[in-house]
Amino acid sequence: MKLFDLHLHSNFSFDSVEDPEKIVKSAIAKNVEVMGFTDHYDIFLGDKEPCMYNLNDYFKEIDRLRDKYSSKIKILRGIEIGLNLNFKGFIDRLIDLYPFDYVIGSIHGIYEDDIFENRDKIEKNPHFWLNKYYDYILECLNSFDNFNILGHLDYIDRYIDFKYDPYDYLDKVDEIFKLLIKKNIALEINTGGLRKGLNFPHPKKVFLDRYFDLGGKFLTLGSDAHRASDVACDFDFALKYISEYPSNLIYFEGGKMIK
Repeated sequence: MKLFDLHLHSNFSFDSVEDPEKIVKSAIAKNVEVMGFTDHYDIFLGDKEPCMYNLNDYFKEIDRLRDKYSSKIKILRGIEIGLNLNFKGFIDRLIDLYPFDYVIGSIHGIYEDDIFENRDKIEKNPHFWLNKYYDYILECLNSFDNFNILGHLDYIDRYIDFKYDPYDYLDKVDEIFKLLIKKNIALEINTGGLRKGLNFPHPKKVFLDRYFDLGGKFLTLGSDAHRASDVACDFDFALKYISEYPSNLIYFEGGKMIK
């Protein structure tokens, strides 16, 4: 099966120091055929500083690498945007202004509360926050129409030391999937959680079953690597994880889905 790693972070992200060229070389060494840089762009989560960078410099570097390695790998120009309803206008303009091949829409915060920064508070009342988390994803899906992939659906699981019954939230997740399917937004299989101590890639099996039961068919695969060594990490596990489902992994180029 062809390997596409569509979720990669370099030193343009606030939480990575990795040279983008090292990431490209690692992807080539691991026989990845299509890769996409998706550095974080998160807008003002509560008191946390915004995670932003110079997009002109970003495109200049990616285009340099695209030209240099064009005979060895396809490099896509992506972005991972932290969806935030308070800055919808800003996010919409940003996506329209730059020629991204694709946009990952992710939820890193619940309304104005960053999940990682507020993990202690979340663990004190997990059911309350889990409901808010899935409600907020649904609100964002109802409001945003210009992203291609929903990133790491149950990302909150990475940062709470609390085992919950996913069936308690299945009604909300069903509504999320119905909107994804209606809007032709792909669902990401994200192996980053495995490196955070989870025993599954995002999303968990119960949710993935429901996605296909409801008619979902478009999956992307991303390592969520922040280091070159983690490119395509745990892809063997992920490919086996999704092997029972009737889908092909896809990617986006120029905003168009490539099957």
